[in-house]
Amino acid sequence: MKIDFTDVKMRMCLDEYNRLNPEERISMSHFDLAEVTNIDDTDQWLAFLRDPRVADMIQEELTVYKAAQQRKLIQRATTHDKSVGTAQMISALGKSMETDNDKSGAIFVYSYVPLNAHDVNSPQARTLDKDVFER
Repeated sequence: MKIDFTDVKMRMCLDEYNRLNPEERISMSHFDLAEVTNIDDTDQWLAFLRDPRVADMIQEELTVYKAAQQRKLIQRATTHDKSVGTAQMISALGKSMETDNDKSGAIFVYSYVPLNAHDVNSPQARTLDKDVFER
């Protein structure tokens, strides 16, 4: 991972982070990083992990890692393992890789709220006499 930090402590964290095994570091918390590196300050690691550039890079690495794991599972399932557990794992990995971008846009929340005495006479209030979800 290459990020140009101006802060010395952040550069030190980046150097330590880059020395770790990529498959192991991708799942490490700030506590884990403080335990296995020369930097034992969990707050410093937390600031590093929360930096938007670092968070974005870790997310990209995680996406690539999940895709690779899914391909490995599919390869194993088609040659050796025909178990239901493997199929479920492939399905779970696929769902975890789906982006939340599909859920963008306006969100409408429908609920029943009884009108109070003042709102009953309001020109903006509308009372529906049918289910809005029925087609």
